[in-house]
Amino acid sequence: MQAEVASMDGNRLLNTNIDDLASYFANKFGVEVPELLEAEMTVDQREAQRDVSGDPNRVFFYGHDRGGPFMMTGTEITVDVPFSGDPAMFKVRPNTYNSSPPRASVRGNILTFNIWGENLIAERVGQQITAFVAEVNQWLEWQRNSFNGFNDALAREARQAIDQRRAKLLQNQNLVANLGIPLKHRPDAPSPT
Repeated sequence: MQAEVASMDGNRLLNTNIDDLASYFANKFGVEVPELLEAEMTVDQREAQRDVSGDPNRVFFYGHDRGGPFMMTGTEITVDVPFSGDPAMFKVRPNTYNSSPPRASVRGNILTFNIWGENLIAERVGQQITAFVAEVNQWLEWQRNSFNGFNDALAREARQAIDQRRAKLLQNQNLVANLGIPLKHRPDAPSPT
C-alpha cells in the first residue's frame, strides 16, 4: 500500500480528498475474511473408485498383495459451497486454531469437498456436510478475530502515508517557489495550495 501511495501521481494525490484516498487504499489492501453462502450450496454424486489398502478398518486376505492398491467402487458426493470474500484467506492460519483444519479445494469463490463411501446413507451424509460447514465457519470466525481491527489500522496507515507524501510534494513545490526565480510552467505540475 505504501509503495502505491509513493508511486501515485503527485497532482492526483494533492487534488483528491484525503479521506477518499485513505478509504480507497484501505478497501484495496484490506482483508476480507470469507463468508460461506450456505443457502447457495449444491451437491452432486457419481460412482468413484478409491484405494482402501491403507484403511485400518479393513481386513485383507493373505492372497492380496499388500504392497499395491486395493480399489473399491463407491459413491462420491461432491459439495460446492460458494463464499464471498478473499479466497486467499483459506491459506492463512488464524491466531487461534486446532490441529485438524477442514480440508477442501478452493476454485474461484467456491469451496469444494468430497464424501466417499460404499454404502452412503443420506442422514449421515447430511450430518457430515453440516459438521464440515460448522468447522469451516469456526475457522473463519477465528480469522475474523485474528484480523479484528486490521482494516481500521490500515486506513490510519494509508492516511499517514498520504499525509507524508502530500507534505513532501508541497515542500518540494515551495522550495522552488521560494527561490525568487519564475517557475517553468509544466502542464502536469500540481497547482500550489
